[in-house]
This record gives sequence, C-alpha cells and structure tokens, in this order.
Amino acid sequence: MDNFDVGFNPDREKERKKRKRGAIIFVICMWVICGIVVFIGKGGLKKEKDPIPYDEIDFSTDDISSLEFAVDGHVFTFPITVADLEKIGYKVKDKYKKEVIPGMNGYMYYSMSASAVSDFNSEVSFSACNLTETSKRVTECGIESIFAKDEHFVLCNGITLSTSYDEVIAIMGKPTKEEEGYQSKTLTYDIDGGFSIYIEYLHNNFDEMDTLMIHQKW
Repeated sequence: MDNFDVGFNPDREKERKKRKRGAIIFVICMWVICGIVVFIGKGGLKKEKDPIPYDEIDFSTDDISSLEFAVDGHVFTFPITVADLEKIGYKVKDKYKKEVIPGMNGYMYYSMSASAVSDFNSEVSFSACNLTETSKRVTECGIESIFAKDEHFVLCNGITLSTSYDEVIAIMGKPTKEEEGYQSKTLTYDIDGGFSIYIEYLHNNFDEMDTLMIHQKW
C-alpha cells in the first residue's frame, strides 16, 4: 500500500472548530431554556400585587374580639380550615400536600406547621391540626394558628406586620401579657373562648414586627 504524508489544512481545521463551538453553544442554550421552563413551572416570575387597602376590605367590625381577619381582602372569622385558604387561591406548598396528620389518641391531638402561597407570591403560614380519630392530609385539616407573612394579612382593626409597637398599644390597649427579652418583645392579647392574638417585635428599638398570629388554645 502506498505511503502518504499527512498534511494540515488550516481552513478545514477552522471549520471543524467552528462546528464544535456551535454544538457547545447549542447545548448550553438548551440547558438554559430547560432551566427557565422548570423555573416558571415551579412558580417563578409570578406577578406580585399591592395589598388591598384596609378601608376597602369589607369587615363587619373593627372589634378584634370578633376574630375577623382578611387574607388578600377575603374576610374570615377564626378558626378556619386549610380548605378555606385554598378556596381563595392560596395553595398549600407541594412539600406539605402529601403529609398526613394522625388521628387523635385519646385526648392527644396532632398538628403540623405548613404554609400556602398565592399565584402573586403572597404567603400565609399556619399550624394544621387534626381533631378527628382518622388520619387526614394537611389539606383536609383545620387550622389552630395562622401567621401573617406579608401585608396581605390584616386584622379587622387594621393591624398588619407593618404596624409599630406604639400603634398596636394605641389600637388594642394594654396586652394581657407583655414579655421583653434580649432580642424580642412579645404581646399577647387573650380573647374569650380560648383564643389569643400574639405579636412579636424584634430588637432594634422593637419597631420591626416579626410575628402576627391568631391562635386557638386547647
């Protein structure tokens, strides 16, 4: 067989490298596109919206003993159920949907912390409890505590997470119990029937509300 010298063709080598770069760029673009699709599918790029003004919410009273509160303008009277939140578009996060809370064991009942999110990125946290003898999914349970996570949650007297300590005292008066620690100050307002409003401020002059909760005591 004849022997041939191996020659180098610069133009052909440039073309080969060009095709290789093109293939790499194509693969990277496909990964980016897939990532964007997954991000949107998991709730990314949700449109946020401003909270509904307090004077536009149809509360029947401003008396907090009524236990009225609103989520995105929808008025409820506590206690409520997880289903009530889902009816107004607040969906339980996927990681909680399949969780099962056991039924009562004698006088002992079980609860679990969870949260629900709207399609405009508003969130509400809660403690779901099962007061039946049958195991139930979180989405089938009642709520013993509900927590504000943003300004879409408002009490019937106008209090939200942005309400200052002095404003709370002016609106609600002296709390049933007030405790001050190194890093926080908590206010508890007991309400007839075994309910309470729990408010916590962090340090930094205690002007930053961290927790606004309605709770049912058993």
